[in-house]
Amino acid sequence: MTETTLFLTDLQLAQSAMKDRQAEEVLLRRLYPRIVQMVKFAGGNHSQVDDIVQVAAMQVVKSLKWYKGLGSLESWAGRISYRTTMKALKRKRKLGGIEMPVFDHDIVSSDTPEKSTSRRQLFDALLEKLNIIPQKRRVPLLMHIAYGYTIREISETLDVSPNTIKDRMKTAFREFQSILDDNPNLIATMLEDL
Repeated sequence: MTETTLFLTDLQLAQSAMKDRQAEEVLLRRLYPRIVQMVKFAGGNHSQVDDIVQVAAMQVVKSLKWYKGLGSLESWAGRISYRTTMKALKRKRKLGGIEMPVFDHDIVSSDTPEKSTSRRQLFDALLEKLNIIPQKRRVPLLMHIAYGYTIREISETLDVSPNTIKDRMKTAFREFQSILDDNPNLIATMLEDL
């Protein structure tokens, strides 16, 4: 990162990235983790997540001329990445009728093979149970719990009012609590693994 791009505001960085390749690289280095996070979160599977991330990154760069600086670049890129992922999922469903899972298999990592296997099994069991919650409620809940998004950021990303997000999260949390109540072994395994 150069000294000139280090102290730019989000809007200045976006404007510079439209004209300067080096500023574009700085912008993408900064936003890439958010893009990957949103694509994996919204529904990438192992075989397509890299493709969707690349398309989302290109969409972010192509859309820079519409960035007004009203929110953070990360939130703005997250919205674009979410919409790009949803379009890709819709196309995939139309073509093959297969719904992609919520998370990528590469999210869980570990220190030892035994812990990795244990975490993988826990993750798979939890994912299977979470898929019971409808997507429109599951996505805001996981964005908040797993990734620390605020209600406002979730609202902007999903293009849904904050009150609707709160209602969906409240219902999803009750559903999630019910899932945990019905599966005490998941809680025990999670606590052991921590």
